[in-house]
Amino acid sequence: MKYPSHEECINWYKEQKTPDNIMAHVKKVNEVANFLAEKLTEKGIRINLEIVDKASLLHDLDKWMCINDKSIDHGFETERILTKKGFPDLGFYARQHRADIILDGLNSWEEKIIAYADKRCNDDNVVSLKERFDYVNVKYPAKDIEKRKREMRLFYELEEEIFRIIGISPDKLPIR
Repeated sequence: MKYPSHEECINWYKEQKTPDNIMAHVKKVNEVANFLAEKLTEKGIRINLEIVDKASLLHDLDKWMCINDKSIDHGFETERILTKKGFPDLGFYARQHRADIILDGLNSWEEKIIAYADKRCNDDNVVSLKERFDYVNVKYPAKDIEKRKREMRLFYELEEEIFRIIGISPDKLPIR
């Protein structure tokens, strides 16, 4: 399947009038996701690098819309937009970055990488999971504390799995 170019993806954000801070975030998530996908592939894990690349870049296509309209369900709107544009698989993978989705299980490496990369980036800064969750817990207080704790635990387990395979420590991620 032919996927959109990076330029097309960026233009879709521009159509939404997405602010620079969100653009910086998606580009950094894309960088982290691509790095992890390449390292896991080098270790023999089968990953569709094109899906990781494009879906990680598009994961917050609806973010600005959701900020302006609280009735829009983040991630699901991105999936709807991308499906309408003819890329339902990218929409599915982009949606999977939502923290609550991990509770149902992330079933592919593509899903795991995109979700994890998002959780390592605050704006255009790569941060630890602890820093990211501290930020999320202040900015988006949990309605269900136990659910949030389960999500966090599962992301820490995912981090352990990824970095055990690639053979470096999470704090040694060479992207800043």
